[in-house]
Amino acid sequence: MRVALSSPVRKGAFLSGCVVLVSACFLLSLQAMVEHRLEATPTLPNIERAARVQPLNADHEAMLGLVLMQTGDFNAAKAHLERAVAIDPYSARVWLMLADAYEVLGNDERRGSAVRNAITAEPKDTQVQWQAANLFLSTDLDRSLQLLRGVVENDPAAAQAAMQVAYRATNGNVDKAMLAIPLETQSRLQFMRWLLDHHQDEPADRVWPTLLRAPGPFEAREAFFYLDSLVARHQPAQAFAAWTELAQRDSRLRSDLQCGNLISNGDFEGDLLNGGFGWRYIPTTGVSASLDTSTFHSGTRSLALQIDGEDLQDFGFSQQVKVDSGVRYHLSAWLHAEDLQAAFGVRVALSDAYSHKQLSLSDEALGSFPWREVDADFTAPANTELVALSLVRSPSSGRIRGKLWLDDVRIEKQ
Repeated sequence: MRVALSSPVRKGAFLSGCVVLVSACFLLSLQAMVEHRLEATPTLPNIERAARVQPLNADHEAMLGLVLMQTGDFNAAKAHLERAVAIDPYSARVWLMLADAYEVLGNDERRGSAVRNAITAEPKDTQVQWQAANLFLSTDLDRSLQLLRGVVENDPAAAQAAMQVAYRATNGNVDKAMLAIPLETQSRLQFMRWLLDHHQDEPADRVWPTLLRAPGPFEAREAFFYLDSLVARHQPAQAFAAWTELAQRDSRLRSDLQCGNLISNGDFEGDLLNGGFGWRYIPTTGVSASLDTSTFHSGTRSLALQIDGEDLQDFGFSQQVKVDSGVRYHLSAWLHAEDLQAAFGVRVALSDAYSHKQLSLSDEALGSFPWREVDADFTAPANTELVALSLVRSPSSGRIRGKLWLDDVRIEKQ
């Protein structure tokens, strides 16, 4: 439909409308240009002018509040921040700045309300959760721990810092601090590692049972650091108990355990775990180790060592074994060699894991021979609860070269 502009009144009205519209656009453009130029140099006077130019811009009020807080004028800052949240109540950042101002001014009630509004505005933002948790530390510890839990759940990069804040805020009350640690395996493992790294051994012990109850699978080797800690603290019984508990959670570890045999994975059918009460291997110059699927005494594979080195005393393989003082044990192992040449051959040795005192030493393996069993009896001395089984040379002088296989290692209580 067309509107006729034939009458002078209509023409005048149309032209007036155009003038008003153009003027409004010009003023808005001028306002935006002035505002932009003032923002380009964010000094306090410029921000104040920008706020007068555009009084409904919450960012200007928030910036004024921030600048005034930096100068120490918290009363004036509070007023501007209150205007900012009145214009835009959905900015968690501004609510938290306002909470900071209230805290300095000693208004705890309004501070708490501002923090709650920040969380309502952006409940899943980990930065908001982190700042809110720290603001609540002195007034509402339980709420702070709940917020820290959200940080641990949602931001792996900040999880360790959140754990540290939780533990220190509870004055080392690990049961209370665990309110901030989700009941899932990775978070509990990370918390235990942090505690042990900070020499908080007993609190880490208290976290361990909760890790075992946490839902979800995890590999046993992820917890070997805790077993190593117990061994280092001369608590082999607790370490072995933890090993047994891990076997209940990890079927692959459970398959390495044989009834009556204290050696784990003695037939080498499982993986080499390199930790816990499984086989450990330290790379050693002159020794190349592998699991051989073509040569074995029983099952489907054995441990093969290709050896060529000078003055080798230890071949890098060992396993820690929990024993009872005063009890007699029988050690047996099957060896096979090809062209193993040396003045002194390879032996299976047992020693105290702490004092390194030798407890038993098998006959030496030299030359070439088919599978044959070596064995020895030993009694665990008083105060000996942990022994180490290893392959050694005694004495160790001279060159040794050739190949050696090991299989079906057993330690049985007599």
